[in-house]
Amino acid sequence: MVAASPLDQVAAEVTAAWAGHDAPPEAIVFGHDLRAGLSLPVTEIREYFAAVVVLRWPRLRAPAETEIAGRARAAVGHGARAMLDGLHPELAWTGSALELRYPHQHGRWSLDGHHLTLLPTGFAGAEVYALPDAPTGRTLWYAPRGHGMLRLPGAPQPSSAALLGSSRAAVLALVEAPYSTGEVAHRLNLSTGTASHHLTMLRDAGLVVAVRDGRRLLYQRRPLGDQLV
Repeated sequence: MVAASPLDQVAAEVTAAWAGHDAPPEAIVFGHDLRAGLSLPVTEIREYFAAVVVLRWPRLRAPAETEIAGRARAAVGHGARAMLDGLHPELAWTGSALELRYPHQHGRWSLDGHHLTLLPTGFAGAEVYALPDAPTGRTLWYAPRGHGMLRLPGAPQPSSAALLGSSRAAVLALVEAPYSTGEVAHRLNLSTGTASHHLTMLRDAGLVVAVRDGRRLLYQRRPLGDQLV
């Protein structure tokens, strides 16, 4: 997407981002040959993605996709307030405006007929970022439910593995965020039947709950499962 961005858009966004600051040395390159200057960050982004992100991509993507599906269901079934409910403790929807309560970033933004885009990502940390003047409307950038698992190796604790068995403990450790049977099987290299058996046993023991999402069942840990993990 960065490489395909129109050069006039790149120039405008770079200029806006550095407004009020001394320009970095790279800005000289941008000034003379914008396309050549753009190739440097594009190359570095690709190298970083290949070295750091690509192996973690399934674990980064799955919570975001589940978050989007859940928020969409809430919006369709119960409206905008339900869609934003519980999204972040410092974010509130007044019915006509978004309110972000941070000591360093306090503000209220009316949608004014603009679209609201949710961007759940594993790179937002514990904060929520509001972009009130994006070209496509208003945007919220935040961590999805279960984002804490992104920084963990995904292996079960020895104590839970001893109690449940290593495979079933790994399943319980994984489902902090909602996963389908097929996703559990894929991420833990299990057969679909084995993953289904483990999830059923965990559900019957009260450690996970199953929630229907269209034609799929999504499994997620209950508080008792959290305590065990």
